[in-house]
Amino acid sequence: MTQRQLFWLLYRNVQKGERRTPGGSGRRPMALVVRVCALLGCLYLAMCGIGLGFLARDISHDAIFGVMPFILLLDFSMRFVIHKWPIELKPYLLLPIKKSDVTASFVIMTLARRYNLSWQCLFGCYAVTTGIVCGTPIYTLAAIVVVCQLLVETSCLLHLAISTLADKNSAWWLLATAIYSLPVCFAAIGGESSPMIAIFIFCSSHGFTPMAVTIYIAVFISLLAMSHALLLRFATSEATGCGNKASGHIAKLTLPSFLGITGEYIKLEIKSALRNKSVRRSFIQGALLMVAISFTITVAPRSGNETFSQSLWTLYCFMFFGVVNLTRIMGPEGNYIDVLMTHSKSIYALLKAKYYFYCAVLVVPLAILLPAAAVGKLSPWLVAACFFSASGPAYFILFQLAVSNCQTMPLNNRITGKVRNNVAMPLIVCVTVFAVPSLLLLLLQNLIGRAFALITLTAIGIAFTAMHRLWLKNVYIRMMHRKYMNLEGFHATK
Repeated sequence: MTQRQLFWLLYRNVQKGERRTPGGSGRRPMALVVRVCALLGCLYLAMCGIGLGFLARDISHDAIFGVMPFILLLDFSMRFVIHKWPIELKPYLLLPIKKSDVTASFVIMTLARRYNLSWQCLFGCYAVTTGIVCGTPIYTLAAIVVVCQLLVETSCLLHLAISTLADKNSAWWLLATAIYSLPVCFAAIGGESSPMIAIFIFCSSHGFTPMAVTIYIAVFISLLAMSHALLLRFATSEATGCGNKASGHIAKLTLPSFLGITGEYIKLEIKSALRNKSVRRSFIQGALLMVAISFTITVAPRSGNETFSQSLWTLYCFMFFGVVNLTRIMGPEGNYIDVLMTHSKSIYALLKAKYYFYCAVLVVPLAILLPAAAVGKLSPWLVAACFFSASGPAYFILFQLAVSNCQTMPLNNRITGKVRNNVAMPLIVCVTVFAVPSLLLLLLQNLIGRAFALITLTAIGIAFTAMHRLWLKNVYIRMMHRKYMNLEGFHATK
């Protein structure tokens, strides 16, 4: 089998994967929602491209390169949300075919993803608008579109390489932070009044020169070779189990005895967060992101009152751990769900343990945001409202996913792990969890004032938090009604 034949075989398997997944027919409404959201996103990119095209009339046809650093930063950040492995590598690595061909096909599929191509809505509309208002030659516009797409594909390879390395050591994410911080540092050294203006002027002047394009191509080829080599190495290690190390000293956790079986499950949650790569990685990434947000709020120029954007970022910090981990609730437990089902009310105790654990985790963003609150950038009422909005209504919505989640999540093997196809419902829940408190705050702020709006949100959050046993019991009862259906899903996705 040639490499081209292998690529098309893997591509056809990906296309048929949704129909082979248990319950795939029930995801058609969710797929429709995802397509509508994707269409709206493409329309938004097209509008931005048209706006940049009119901006180029007053600057030059290279104006888009002035905003490319910000586009690439947005693109890299978005990949945390939409990133998933296009194929499951493990079965193919165990077959008598060249492993390098399998990983090469994987890299090609990653580069050819529809998300990467969706940026053409921005670049294409920019080229058409610039050609009309500036009279730029067609071959120049085509070259601009190709170079901009090359930069997006380079960002894709950078994310693939760093995420692969971060599976072994999360400190590699600091490399990405350093790379995207370099333009800001150079701009600050340059002495311009605004770093963003300095970046825009420099990149629009030097971003489309022959030397710059040569550097882009060299970086792309280097990242392509590095991503392929890293993926082949780590995927082979996961498939053969050669990378697993013997466990050393096992730390013992002690909790108060009155917690009973719930305390044992809290220990399980703590050990899962410490030992399993998939869970531990999300906690480390979230903590780093919160530190960046807190630093930005702290050093931002002081204004008279808190802005709505500060409220959104504060709410985002408190929602992060719950949104990232609880949208996959019961996924890690799918690896040993049969054991949980053998004991009476063990699932209810597990749900309570999860709730107490993630309420305790809210102390992390609370501590990280303390510097911003200490310098007066955030009010205590805003922090309290966001804290209880997360522990109350947000967790109430997220824990409802325990009823329908029936896909087992790999604990350590991410490169060769199962491909998660059911992404629509968690996406809808994430948007709901974040949008409802934000819109409610905006509405109440206009009606009764900001102070009373924050007090109202805090009261609603405390009410949901105080009644957590009632709605957790309801979630448990609904889970038991469809436990056999969920068990089939967990078994099929192991």
